[in-house]
Amino acid sequence: MAALTLSEKLDQLDARYQEMTQELSTPEVVTDSTRFQKLAKQHSDLETIVNKHREFKQIEKDLAATHQMVVESDDAEMRHMAQEEEKLLTVRKEQTERELKLLLLPHDPSTTKTLSLKSAPALAATKPASSQATSSACTRVTPNPKAGKSK
Repeated sequence: MAALTLSEKLDQLDARYQEMTQELSTPEVVTDSTRFQKLAKQHSDLETIVNKHREFKQIEKDLAATHQMVVESDDAEMRHMAQEEEKLLTVRKEQTERELKLLLLPHDPSTTKTLSLKSAPALAATKPASSQATSSACTRVTPNPKAGKSK
């Protein structure tokens, strides 16, 4: 049996993601909170990768269409615009591919712990005294919707 290519593996992940999306809305899963939570977590974990893969595939389609315009256009100005777009899409494709590869790297589960407000003071107590003043309090800054408006 031949090994799957990266693209084939990503297509399989996409298919599994779609299956999970449908499964999450079934009554059997909705009524089983443990199963629902487990499936929702798996679904959430795949979401970023699947979206990035879909973005990558769309860029590939756009790049192919743009290249076709470069090859077939009789108008010099149109061909030049298509060539510029092709350059931009090529850069975007490379960037998206790098991002996708980073998303596929194995994650260290010990780094995914969430810091709660309850644990912030305890964490601050373990830091050196010089940094305690800046890290012992958590505040939330929200924009003032009335700021900048005149009466």
